[in-house]
Amino acid sequence: MLRSLHIGNVAVIRQADIDFTEGLCVLTGETGAGKSIVVDCVNLALGGRAEREIIRSGAEKGSVQALFDISKNAAALEMAETLGLDIEDGLACVARELSRSGRNI
Repeated sequence: MLRSLHIGNVAVIRQADIDFTEGLCVLTGETGAGKSIVVDCVNLALGGRAEREIIRSGAEKGSVQALFDISKNAAALEMAETLGLDIEDGLACVARELSRSGRNI
């Protein structure tokens, strides 16, 4: 389950920290409020394709960090172990840094 999402310098978002709780979480807002950008940022954190144009105008780098609670997901825990990831308290952090130079980390 996605617990939190940090977005920095992506599209129109300078900085956003979004915390999710258990149960139904709904993103609402007017057209142009950035709902689809939030969803795109989750995909970026998970390795989705990134275009340089998604970095906020005037910024050299953009970043996305997603914190997942995988404590109740046996398959995810097994995958994390297989990959040698350090999982503390069942939480997995996935981060991505986008650069105008084209190098993403």
